[in-house]
Amino acid sequence: MSKQWSVNLNSVRTLKEAQALVQRYQKLGLDAVHTTTQIEKRTWYRVRIETWRATKAPHSLPKPRTQSGAG
Repeated sequence: MSKQWSVNLNSVRTLKEAQALVQRYQKLGLDAVHTTTQIEKRTWYRVRIETWRATKAPHSLPKPRTQSGAG
């Protein structure tokens, strides 16, 4: 019997970014979805794993991509 829970993986500013992340995680076999949240008049898209199984190790997730040259 595996435990199931929801994990918030990332929050992004555009729907296009959220959809790309969802597709990336779905290709890895994860049940990824995006949700929308309003924070201080801005819309954020949260990418979540809805049915995360305890048999998958969290360290097996790919590391988030970072923007180079920022700062």
